[in-house]
Amino acid sequence: MNIVGIIPARYASTRFPGKPLALIGGKPMIQHVCERVIRIASLSSVLVATDDKRIFDTVVNFGGKAVMTSELHKSGTDRCGEVVKKLLAQGIHPDVVINIQGDEPFVEHTQIESLTNCFNDKSVQIATLKKKISSRQELLSTTTHCISADFPYHSNVGKSRTAGWKTMPTTNISAFTPTVPTFC
Repeated sequence: MNIVGIIPARYASTRFPGKPLALIGGKPMIQHVCERVIRIASLSSVLVATDDKRIFDTVVNFGGKAVMTSELHKSGTDRCGEVVKKLLAQGIHPDVVINIQGDEPFVEHTQIESLTNCFNDKSVQIATLKKKISSRQELLSTTTHCISADFPYHSNVGKSRTAGWKTMPTTNISAFTPTVPTFC
């Protein structure tokens, strides 16, 4: 299976401009993410999708692969979509695309492998990781992405009903925080 990992990274973050280039232990954050992800055997290739030449140059300088994208994208998923279109135009047809967040320098290979394994079932078209929200503060945070689902926390299979940045407006919905949003 041709599984492509795409890491969207933009410089112009509202909360932390230049975050992909922030140094952690002497290396840019984006390098930490790339180095962890390129070791994942299930990924056929790994690309950084960016609208910023500084990020592009940094990735190329440490030996990674980068693709320039439009500055007009509102989300990392939009940025990944542009890269997929470019791949298709080059005759490269990924079976699955994993959208790996560029600001998660400690992403675990087991997280990505869990996602890629979902696609062993040919009926799966989209997958995301989730984790149980452990506090009221986390639930009410504007930076927590919540999903409600028709499967229990301990299950690996089910269907998401809704997703969003706001707390769900009912008491009988389970809310989870996905750690690595994906699409295919």
